[in-house]
Amino acid sequence: MKEELRKYHADSFGWALQCCGRNREMAEEALQQVYLKVLEGKARFNHKGPFKNWLFVVIRNTVRDLQKQKKYASVQVQEDMVPSAQAELIAKEEAQQLQQALQQLSPQQQKVLHLVFYQDATIEEAAAIMNISLGSARTHYQRGKQKLKMLLENQRSEL
Repeated sequence: MKEELRKYHADSFGWALQCCGRNREMAEEALQQVYLKVLEGKARFNHKGPFKNWLFVVIRNTVRDLQKQKKYASVQVQEDMVPSAQAELIAKEEAQQLQQALQQLSPQQQKVLHLVFYQDATIEEAAAIMNISLGSARTHYQRGKQKLKMLLENQRSEL
C-alpha cells in the first residue's frame, strides 16, 4: 500500500490542489489525512477498480470534509516566483493565462478537465472519481473545453 501511495504521490497532490481551489496548505493537509486514513485502515481499497481512481475518490471526499469544517473557507491562489530566462517568462505567462481561463470554468468542468488532461483519466474514470453520471461528466468535459478554447482565444486577441 505504501508503494502505491508513493507511486501516485505527485498525481495525488495535483488532484488535491485542484479539489482545494489551488490552496496549497489545504491540499497538503488533505493529502496527509488521506495517507493516514489509508495507512491506518480507515479507508480500504476494495480492488473493484484501479487503485488511483479509488485514491482520488478518497482525496475528493477528504477535501469535501475539510471544506465543511470551514477551516479553509477562503481559497488562496499561490503566486509563483518570477523566472529569470525569457523563455521561462513566456511559458509562465501562458500558464497564467491558462490558469486564469480555467478558473472561469465551473468547478465541475475544472475537475473533469484536470482529471482527463493532467491525470490521464478517461471521462468514465473522471465520472466515477467525481461521483457523477457519465453523461454529466461528458457534458462538463465538452462544455469546459469549448469555453476554455473561447476564453484563450479572447485572451490572445486582446494582446
